[in-house]
Amino acid sequence: MTQKDKNDRVREVVAKMSLRYAPFEIARWFSLGDESTRNLRSLRVALNRKTLSEGDKDLRGSTTADVVCWQLIDFLEREGYDLGTIQWDVEGRLIGIRKGPTFEAE
Repeated sequence: MTQKDKNDRVREVVAKMSLRYAPFEIARWFSLGDESTRNLRSLRVALNRKTLSEGDKDLRGSTTADVVCWQLIDFLEREGYDLGTIQWDVEGRLIGIRKGPTFEAE
C-alpha cells in the first residue's frame, strides 16, 4: 500500500464521517476521555493535516495505524453503532458505544 493509498483511505472515511458528525465530535472519538477544548482543538488540527490535498506542504501522511483506525470507525458506523455515544474511562479505555440509528449507503 502506497502512502497515497493510505492518505486516500483516511480522507474517504473522514469525509464520510464529516457529513454526519461535527468536527469536535469526531475529535472526541480520539480524546481518550480528555474532552477539554484545548485537547479537542489539538486533535482536530492533527486530523485536518492528514486530510489535506496531496502536495500541500502541511500534509501529514497517514500511517498504517491511521488507516486501520479509520476503517474500524467506518465499519462500526456501517454496523449500526452510534459513534456519538463513544465513552472512555479516566484511564483512556473504551468503555461503551451503543447501537443507534443507521445511515443508508451512499
